Amino acid sequence: MKDNKRNSHGMVSIGGRQVFYGWLIVGACLVIQWLASVLWMNSYGVYAIKLQHEFGWSMTVLAGAFAMIRLESGLLGPIQGWMADRYGPRFVMLLGIFLFSTGMVLFGFVDSLTGFFVSVALIAVGSSLGGWATISVAIVNWFDKHRSKAIALAQLGFPLGGLCVPLVTLGIDAFSWRTMAFVSAGILIAIAIPLAIAILPPPKRIGALGEKPLPGEDSNTSETTVLQ
Repeated sequence: MKDNKRNSHGMVSIGGRQVFYGWLIVGACLVIQWLASVLWMNSYGVYAIKLQHEFGWSMTVLAGAFAMIRLESGLLGPIQGWMADRYGPRFVMLLGIFLFSTGMVLFGFVDSLTGFFVSVALIAVGSSLGGWATISVAIVNWFDKHRSKAIALAQLGFPLGGLCVPLVTLGIDAFSWRTMAFVSAGILIAIAIPLAIAILPPPKRIGALGEKPLPGEDSNTSETTVLQ
């Protein structure tokens, strides 16, 4: 009976211990944020130097492409919110990761400014759809009492990615920026997609109550208020 009660609160057994599934979602979101950060958002400067050296493009053009990513994020926001509400954050995140990885593959084949901007546009849309706005919806759906803590932990993915940029630099120097782009696409497909699949719908939609009460709390007064 005790185990059934725990399961009704979205608990899963890991190594014999009961863990609230919402924290697993936080971990998945943190890693997805880390991947987007280290593979592109914080590594773009390294790619820009290589592109300038190979094609002779000005830093103004290359910086403008990166600015397009930030502008696109703001413009896509309302549509992204509607999609997350209509289809759920998992679908939006999977679509984003697919576009992100497709953009990285095309980026690896770039040989003109047109191809460059097309690939960057796909990466921008994909990273936004699979990015923080969607991730925050997924986390909010699973938390109430510990919502701020959960969001703060997931946000660590971005700065941690910045600290790991030297790994991308080493990869580019050891092989080439094109190879690193292809490898990045493979990493997104192999790691980010399974993690996104693990992000389940809101607890009440899968028959769970939400956050498990803390010790000493009444389960009847501690159920999560879930956003539908």
